[in-house]
Amino acid sequence: MDEVFVGKSACPGIVRGRVVKSLEEEGILILDTLKPTEFLNPSKTKGFVMRRGGILSHGAIIAREFNIPCIVGAGEVPEIREGTMVELNATKGILRIIDS
Repeated sequence: MDEVFVGKSACPGIVRGRVVKSLEEEGILILDTLKPTEFLNPSKTKGFVMRRGGILSHGAIIAREFNIPCIVGAGEVPEIREGTMVELNATKGILRIIDS
């Protein structure tokens, strides 16, 4: 059975990809928050999930500016191993682990 986690949609979209830890790697980021001093690479970031923050947080605004699927306020999302395949349905605010 797939594991599913829920947050709030900050920028809609549906993407599949592998979890990455670095802002410079291609894939889906899972972060506590995106600080104004941090900059993600919009050409490599397929989507991202923030455990903290709301739809007016810095990360949510960046997501909408670059049209990157994003959910926020997903505090229950655990540390997910890098390379794990996930599906981010940011339209519905759902992160689903496809394989671990």
